[in-house]
Amino acid sequence: MSQDSLNKRYFSRVFSSLITLILSFATISLVPRALGPLVYGSFNFLTTFFNTSLKFLKFGITTAFYSKLSNRQGEKKLIGAYALFILLIVTILLLFTVGSIKLGFQEVIWPDQKINIIYGALIFCLLTLILEFNQITIDALGYTFSFEKINISRIIFFTTLVVVFYHFNILTIFTYFSIYYITLLFIIVASWYILAKNNVNLIKNILLTKNELFYYMKEFYTYSHPLFISGLVVFIVAILDRWFLQVFSGSEEQGYYSLGFKLGSVFFMFTASITSLLMREMSASYKSKDKKVIKYYVKYYLPVFFFLTAFFGVFISFNSEKIILLIVGDQYINASTVMSILAFYPIHQTYGQLGGAVLQATEKTKVIRNISVSTGIIGIVVAFLFIAPSELNGLGLGAIGLSMKVVIIQFINVNILLFVIIRFLELSYKIFLFNQILIIANFILIAVVSKYLSLLFITNQLIFNILLSGFLYTTLTLFSILFYPGVIMLERKELINKFKSFYSILIDKKLRR
Repeated sequence: MSQDSLNKRYFSRVFSSLITLILSFATISLVPRALGPLVYGSFNFLTTFFNTSLKFLKFGITTAFYSKLSNRQGEKKLIGAYALFILLIVTILLLFTVGSIKLGFQEVIWPDQKINIIYGALIFCLLTLILEFNQITIDALGYTFSFEKINISRIIFFTTLVVVFYHFNILTIFTYFSIYYITLLFIIVASWYILAKNNVNLIKNILLTKNELFYYMKEFYTYSHPLFISGLVVFIVAILDRWFLQVFSGSEEQGYYSLGFKLGSVFFMFTASITSLLMREMSASYKSKDKKVIKYYVKYYLPVFFFLTAFFGVFISFNSEKIILLIVGDQYINASTVMSILAFYPIHQTYGQLGGAVLQATEKTKVIRNISVSTGIIGIVVAFLFIAPSELNGLGLGAIGLSMKVVIIQFINVNILLFVIIRFLELSYKIFLFNQILIIANFILIAVVSKYLSLLFITNQLIFNILLSGFLYTTLTLFSILFYPGVIMLERKELINKFKSFYSILIDKKLRR
């Protein structure tokens, strides 16, 4: 089977993300309502713990695998080596969890959590890890389109089950886990079929000789060992963030923070969709010493995706209370302030993801380590001060405090990262910094105006007020781009050419049909 083009892979990923986005509003609305803030908080606390642990145990080897397989697609033994590494991670986390519970450390590590929910969250995260392995292998080999077609079916099936279970009032934490298990197993088996269809035999490739295993592990280590320290710091920071919140504020605040984070960053999937795909292209470009291609991706993709994420983020921030009331009801009204703050997190996360992809593609992992360690240590102190009660000289801000800490540290981290990348590519950091300020200031002004105008016409109809505000916000945004396309670092002529190019792609697809 021939590989899919970058456009085909990207648009299939974006379309899948769009379907996920639309259907996620159903699950985001129904699941928190059914579980309640306390149980919903426990679910997110535990899944965050295990996902963070898995991310640490991988300490950058996932990125090494993806980058190297993208460059050496015929080397299927590379897939087998990484599969063995994943099995090792699964074993370690299983032994740690079972051992911690048996030795009585449950309350220290997971305060106020039931054992069956701990195991449920563990299984969920391990299945997600296996799916991630399959997905990045498929992406690296260039078969994204085939995967996304099946993934859309999985998303629809998952959402349908959630809606049905909620309708019959049987959506509990245990049935929710069951729905996840069924749908994850479905997509895992389907992705194995895609790999097998393209001559990737996992069982055959996993049978490595001692020399082959040593060679690949050494290669992964050489690429990833600079990330170990940063991975350790990021792991400690992420665990302590949620642990501080759990110990000082409880599961209910976890629920508010989790919901605010999820709603605030739901639109980030558009930029997340292309990060791995762009990294594949940049890795290939770096291998061929083509720095101009990487420069092009940074210069044209970063501002556009920052603009798109900021478009959604600022609107969500200024309408957080209405969105909370509309989607999950007044039992989560305390999450509105958290959400208004966290809506700014994915805006700079765009630069973080795409910028990090540049450094990883160019194998400058030591830079990521140094930045992560520095900002991570500062973040631990800030988190404690914001979350801890006054008796411990903290501000006792709970979920709001954690939200503030996350956004502040993210801004600092990303701009240091951006400065390094821009200097490496011989571009102007001042232009990119000014562009950030300009875009956010532009959207804040538009959000204030659209919110004020919508209240003049509709005051007591929640959904119509949000729709009108969104319509005005979008209209004013389009006018601002047409009036000053420099906001996305494009000349008017370049903007017109981009629209023409996109239009020709759509027309070409229609003609092929």
